[in-house]
Amino acid sequence: MKIIWSKKSLEHYEGILDYLQIRKSKEEFKSLTKGVEKALKHIAIQPSLYPVINLEVPKVRKAVITKKTSMFYKSDQGVIKILAFFDTRQDPDKLKIE
Repeated sequence: MKIIWSKKSLEHYEGILDYLQIRKSKEEFKSLTKGVEKALKHIAIQPSLYPVINLEVPKVRKAVITKKTSMFYKSDQGVIKILAFFDTRQDPDKLKIE
């Protein structure tokens, strides 16, 4: 299955990676990058693996990557779109899903 990233999801992901590089350990950075790779492999095979959550955008799924980071995505007509990443250390009101 084809996976595409929204512009916002790339910005979120890069922002979290930048934060981890500057303020946290290399282990946390590696844990996140490996977790994202693993989740992407899994959803490419089975898009419905993670639960649907109730947000303003229907059929959005949430994959918990680490204790502090989640990835939000949507699957439609053979395409998986990564919508956002969210670090729980942020204000929950900042979570915006396209």
